[in-house]
Amino acid sequence: MNTLLLVSFNVIDQDKTQQYAAAVAPTLTKFGGQLATKGKALTLDGESQYKMRTIIAFENRENAEQWYHSADYQSIIPLRKQAMDAQLTLVG
Repeated sequence: MNTLLLVSFNVIDQDKTQQYAAAVAPTLTKFGGQLATKGKALTLDGESQYKMRTIIAFENRENAEQWYHSADYQSIIPLRKQAMDAQLTLVG
């Protein structure tokens, strides 16, 4: 079963968000992560503080966790924090 990474976020700095998106893509490839969808979120019920969502599919949880803890990804977390207010959640 696939594991999905749900990234919920609000953009703080558009230019840094674009830099982060370009930097994160190659880090995903090494662990089989594939962008499933990205865009403005529509909350149908309840409340959410986040306006945007990205969903990334991994083959399994182990690959997703290895990606998150990899030196390549850890090195760009400071850029992500400058670019956006985000919450990363693994499902599956």
